Amino acid sequence: MNSEKRVTIKDVARESGYSIATIHCALNGKPGVGDAARQQIGVDPVQFGCIMILNLGIGLVTPPVGSTLFIGSAISKVPIERLGKTLLPFFVVMLVVLAIVTYWPAFTMTITNMIMPVMAG
Repeated sequence: MNSEKRVTIKDVARESGYSIATIHCALNGKPGVGDAARQQIGVDPVQFGCIMILNLGIGLVTPPVGSTLFIGSAISKVPIERLGKTLLPFFVVMLVVLAIVTYWPAFTMTITNMIMPVMAG
């Protein structure tokens, strides 16, 4: 069993010395949070947005929620089990891309920083 503790927004707030509301605003790219606070928190809003969008996309195509998977099954008249087995390689690729985006920020931030050099920090 994995004994690692999951990091929560409360943990980030405690370690950084900022309130949970400040952490929330920084992660969601809202104004009013200084650059120093964003750097101390350690997650770029663009990076966090990419991670969140990938996670939401994976959630849309995997059970138990998997609304797009169920809709696709209903429209195509293909049983959900068969569709799930067919899409398994794509699920694996989605998880690999999510891991790359999460643990290698340069993967997403390089192009972003070229397009918007002012925000590059």
